[in-house]
Amino acid sequence: MHCPACKNELTIFIIASLKILACESGCGGLWFSRDQLKIIGSLNPGLGLPLLKIKHADGIKTYRRVEHICPYCKTTLLFRHFFSKKFDTEVNQCAKCGGLWFDVAGLSNIQSMSGQQKKISLDKYFSTILYKNIKNIPIINEDVDKVVQSIVHVFKFLCPKEDFPE
Repeated sequence: MHCPACKNELTIFIIASLKILACESGCGGLWFSRDQLKIIGSLNPGLGLPLLKIKHADGIKTYRRVEHICPYCKTTLLFRHFFSKKFDTEVNQCAKCGGLWFDVAGLSNIQSMSGQQKKISLDKYFSTILYKNIKNIPIINEDVDKVVQSIVHVFKFLCPKEDFPE
């Protein structure tokens, strides 16, 4: 499969028996299938932290001026749930297969920080991403509610417990 943003070949990373596809040496995006999303909520927080540390190329960023096509279906356009240029984060979903595409370059950069700088940056990041972007996704039905829960579970999967707000 290929990255929907930069067209790089996706690399398989196995974490807790999940095969997660990542755009290594490209934009650093992550693909989670519907089946993986069902499991991620039951895993310990932070298990996916190595995914935030994969090698990605500097300067590769494809913000949506063109539509992204689902890397799995190859025919369906991804729907953007939210985007933050300031925090270099985007979450998209395929309406056909239910997979989620995460561009979490901003969170990846924060994880490379340390001490008070990291804490302050995480607080700013999650106050926007969780409490503004995700919270403002209109919950029009049970399916959307499940997707929002899956998005939050992926963020918990990527962040150690001490980095994720309660």
